[in-house]
Amino acid sequence: MRMKKYYLVVFIIAWIGIAIILLFLQRSNRNVNIPHIANFQSPLLKQAHGSPTLLSDLGFVFNPRLFPQSYHDELSDLPVFVGAVSSDILTDFLHMVSTLRIFYPDKKLVVYNMNLDREEQSQLRSGCRCVIRDVKWQHFPKHVKDPVYKAYRPVLIQKALMEFGAVFWVESTVRFTSAEIFSLQSQAERVGVVAWPLNMPTSALTHYHTFRYLNTSHEKYYFHRMMETDGIIVYNTEKIHKHLMLPWVKCALDSSCLAPPDAKPTPCNLNKHPKYLYAGCHRYDASAFNVVLGQAYMMQEPYIALLDIYKVIAHGS
Repeated sequence: MRMKKYYLVVFIIAWIGIAIILLFLQRSNRNVNIPHIANFQSPLLKQAHGSPTLLSDLGFVFNPRLFPQSYHDELSDLPVFVGAVSSDILTDFLHMVSTLRIFYPDKKLVVYNMNLDREEQSQLRSGCRCVIRDVKWQHFPKHVKDPVYKAYRPVLIQKALMEFGAVFWVESTVRFTSAEIFSLQSQAERVGVVAWPLNMPTSALTHYHTFRYLNTSHEKYYFHRMMETDGIIVYNTEKIHKHLMLPWVKCALDSSCLAPPDAKPTPCNLNKHPKYLYAGCHRYDASAFNVVLGQAYMMQEPYIALLDIYKVIAHGS
């Protein structure tokens, strides 16, 4: 009887010891795996720049500048219109600005200079009544400035969000047709982002590797409407900051996410049936934006614009 009690006590002590060890290991692993935005260090940033500060420089820090803040009350013209211009699209960009000024004559316009020389900058200033900003491209991976990938778009949107809190991104292909922005402002403040749909599912214009990189599958996006990125209204709310802009910017900074090796912008086989099958053409930053958008809103679509205030034209039209 005494031996049975002895073995029972030994068994209980051993069991308690194992339980304590397992609990300690579980807590240690949990602490290691919790991502902290401010301390995020991607392999890309370590390799390309030797510094983990790029994301923090873009506002992904412990205490980010989110919307709304008290200083946003002083910015009565939110959202601020923001775009980027290079030499090859300067004429188109000025045409866009001419339509913007018809309907929004007093709105602030910030333009990021991609590669304009002094003469072109002078032409831009005289034609757009805008604030021109230069970008230190040497701080970014080389592909970010590539006009095909447009990885610069989420980066520049994020830079503007840090400064202004609310942004209406516009491409040179946009032609404004209405001044009815007030309902869209209210929608964007409530939802965080407003965008205009394309007549295509996201799965048709997004390479399989981008889905995998973003921890999802193309099948989930068969019936997800793709949003165009020529014009987007974004408010820097907590949800947008963490669940849209952060993963979009991270993908944009990593070419293996944004531009898989065998991804191509053309040709597109849009005659495939069913329509949700991959058409063979990838939309780079727009594809990443739509994948992240579906994740952020759990495949719901409260961000679809309530009305049209612009149309999109082809370059050179």
